[in-house]
This record gives sequence, C-alpha cells and structure tokens, in this order.
Amino acid sequence: FSIFKLISSNISIFNLFKIKYASEPTESFKYATTALEVSRKINFTKGEATATNNLGVYFKQKGDYDQALGYFKTALNLYDSLEEKLGAAKALSN
Repeated sequence: FSIFKLISSNISIFNLFKIKYASEPTESFKYATTALEVSRKINFTKGEATATNNLGVYFKQKGDYDQALGYFKTALNLYDSLEEKLGAAKALSN
C-alpha cells in the first residue's frame, strides 16, 4: 500500500459514511471506524478528526449522548490543533 492509496481509501471511506448513514447506520459505523484506524495509521490528523466527528454523529443519533460528546470533544481538539476552523465549527455544532 502506498500512502496515496491509503489517503484515497480514507477519503472514499468518509464519503461512504455519509452515503450509508441514512440507510444503514451500522455500516456507517464500520466506515467511520475504519477511517479512524487508517487516519491514525498514516498520521492523517484531519482524517482522524473527521472520522472522530462522524462517530460522534453516529452515537448522537443512537441516543448515546455521553459517548457522542466524547467523540465531539476529541474531534474539536484535533481540529483546533490543526487550526481548522470549519472542522471545529462542525464539531461544536453537533
């Protein structure tokens, strides 16, 4: 696996999360978890933040607000470390 294939795969996984979430929440959880693992493996902090935020969305929709809050806080910290204001706004708006 090259780094470009991993990044490309990660981006595809993020898109699949969004597509699958509405129709198959369990599948979206798998995509977000995989995206988080891949992002950590390749030190892709923005991807890690996005995947973490997506997991927060998943748990929020399931009604597990404590778990969701933990993911949103982690995503916010990651976005802040990157000075990624749009991502931070997304994490805060959830």
